[in-house]
Amino acid sequence: MSNAPPWRAVAVALVALVVAGLAVGPLSTLVEGPSFVARITFVNPSEYDLSVDATDGTRDGWVSVGTARKESTTSHEAIIDQGEVWIFRFTGQGRDAGELRMTRRDLERATWTVQIPDSIAAELRAEGAPPTP
Repeated sequence: MSNAPPWRAVAVALVALVVAGLAVGPLSTLVEGPSFVARITFVNPSEYDLSVDATDGTRDGWVSVGTARKESTTSHEAIIDQGEVWIFRFTGQGRDAGELRMTRRDLERATWTVQIPDSIAAELRAEGAPPTP
């Protein structure tokens, strides 16, 4: 009697290993987390603290970035990367203040610094929002 495993058992074990190996690649992408941008800085010349959210070009869900403090420059770290197109949504005093669309190239050229346009504060003023105390 031989101690070697039967041929069929070896073949089944080999097929199982190949199938398991093929499954690891696709499954690893499910386990990977999102990528992050190290830092984004917001320049907010307005009299309003602004909450900032971001989404990608397909508007596939919003993530909170943080607050852009009034009349200051505020940086936030470890922001989920939105890819090639970033859409920032601003709110202040409980009111929608508008959006700003930027490409990744725009952000890289600006060293990941977002100049909040005057139109954001103008929208809040038009809605009667009082300045942030």
